[in-house]
Amino acid sequence: MRITKTFLALCAASVLSLSSCGDSGPGEDWQLADKKFVIISPYIDTTTGQRFLNVIYQNFSLDTIRKLKYELITHEGGKVDTTEREIVLKKRLLPQDEHLVTRGQTEKPVTYERVESGKVWIVKD
Repeated sequence: MRITKTFLALCAASVLSLSSCGDSGPGEDWQLADKKFVIISPYIDTTTGQRFLNVIYQNFSLDTIRKLKYELITHEGGKVDTTEREIVLKKRLLPQDEHLVTRGQTEKPVTYERVESGKVWIVKD
């Protein structure tokens, strides 16, 4: 009887700990976005004499977006690299909204020859 109670307690603790694992918090359902409706446009800005990465994001869907992440594809010297980046939205991205990701003052210049976006994921409100 004591072994059964201990076993049940361990099972319950395991289930609770597994349910709390994962990338997304409660209610976060990342969905692959249709690139016709949610557009991510990375580009290299050279107006200051140095090369910095800027990203414009636009919402042409009818949905309000709470979270946004995308694949950044960089080309440098024949090498192509893909990284996943999340855009921290200061407020919800409403339909027909367009914003520029603000660059931090400590951000370093980039050496990429060309950049583009790949897949885009969203969390709707």
